Amino acid sequence: PGYTNITKIYDGNRSTIYRASKDGQDYVIKYLNKLNPTADDIVQYQYEYELLKDVHDNNFVQVIDYKLLDNSCFIVMQDVKMKSVEEHLESTSFSMEEKLHRAYEMTKLLDSLREQHIIHKAFTLSNILYDRESGSVKLTNFSSATTLLFEQNIFKNPHAHEGELYYYSPEHTGRMNRNVDYRSDFYSFG
Repeated sequence: PGYTNITKIYDGNRSTIYRASKDGQDYVIKYLNKLNPTADDIVQYQYEYELLKDVHDNNFVQVIDYKLLDNSCFIVMQDVKMKSVEEHLESTSFSMEEKLHRAYEMTKLLDSLREQHIIHKAFTLSNILYDRESGSVKLTNFSSATTLLFEQNIFKNPHAHEGELYYYSPEHTGRMNRNVDYRSDFYSFG
């Protein structure tokens, strides 16, 4: 509603991401694209918005608004005009200096998460945005995040999160009888 220059930039199983403009500002819109979303799907989007709306940390992509639309919902976020580290790696090689600088910036992201008492649980190269010119990084996609100090996982089907399983700590998969805490994000980074 009211957005122009709408361009699809990602289409996944749960979310479609658009870049759009409104009142001279550029935004990113994360839309719940399920045909018949459940109440849990909608609550998860609302939770992601509520988690981030009062967090003013330059290491995270800032959320602007949350809206219900017909039988779905969307989150409006700042457009940081960055590509994911994963996208950069597909098309670019990095010098050792760039790799070390990027790794250092990523550890600052992890520290920001810890300071905010957030367990991201999806600390993957596709959720870390990177600007090669400035060297800055930002974290996005808090759909799996929690603010609990720890969380107990039950065993999950390993195919449920097929492309990201290799980022999960053993306790995150539920294969170990241990709670998931902030160290799980550190494991994902390693």
